[in-house]
Amino acid sequence: MRDTMILTCLTLTLTAMACGGQTTAQKAKPNDSHNVNLPDCVDSCAEGLYRCTGNTLEHCRFVEGCFRWYAEGCNQGYSCVERQCVPSTCTEGATLACPARGECRNGVRSCANGVYGNCTWESGPALESCDQLDNDCDGAVDNDVVPQLCAEQRGVCAGAQTTCTPTGNVCNQAN
Repeated sequence: MRDTMILTCLTLTLTAMACGGQTTAQKAKPNDSHNVNLPDCVDSCAEGLYRCTGNTLEHCRFVEGCFRWYAEGCNQGYSCVERQCVPSTCTEGATLACPARGECRNGVRSCANGVYGNCTWESGPALESCDQLDNDCDGAVDNDVVPQLCAEQRGVCAGAQTTCTPTGNVCNQAN
């Protein structure tokens, strides 16, 4: 079973590489019946990504052949705000430093109406660009890159757009 999962992941990775796609094994979904305590496999997360679901902090990890969200939670008296556990109550005007996230730096969250708000950044966020950086500071690299028209637009290339790959923008033949 383990050899089959490894072969499946390798096949998916090589296929993705050959087609210019991302090299994640997120489509490999092994039979998890042997371990019912594992969270379900998901298609929309990346290793190291955090998110808030209600008041629960969750962390994405690649375990047993696929990506999964793991609940980490916040301690009592803390709330999950923008992928970070912060005190649930605060004194008006108090501030907390925000940890760097992607290309966002020197962030501060301020207390208003007794709760901490979102981070205000000295540097970032910016529109995502195809540069292997998290420009929009959402925890994922190059995930919202807007395709551009390729320079060559004649014949079979009419309407061709770029696709962001780990080596940069690549032009694809139009459909």
